[in-house]
Amino acid sequence: MHTFVVLAYKESSYLEECIKSVLNQKYPSKVVIATSTPNQYIENIADKYSLAIKVNPNPGKGIGYDFDFAVSCGETELTTVAHQDDIFLLLIGNKRIRFIF
Repeated sequence: MHTFVVLAYKESSYLEECIKSVLNQKYPSKVVIATSTPNQYIENIADKYSLAIKVNPNPGKGIGYDFDFAVSCGETELTTVAHQDDIFLLLIGNKRIRFIF
């Protein structure tokens, strides 16, 4: 029903904390990583949490295009893009789902 798409760029030291925050929601959501800068750092974190990585086939066009790509990676009816330096507090996903329905 809901997907968090974590938008990752290069080797952000905040990426893992963002991923942990979206995985730690009361309402379970699918989580995937979207990036236009695939690298071993992102792959290692994805492997650690068993997350799929979606690689933007048109990199280098800017952050707006990266966000649009991230939205397209949502695998459910509802999608939230989480930038790599975002931290989602517990229950935010649940509150968003309840608000929509």
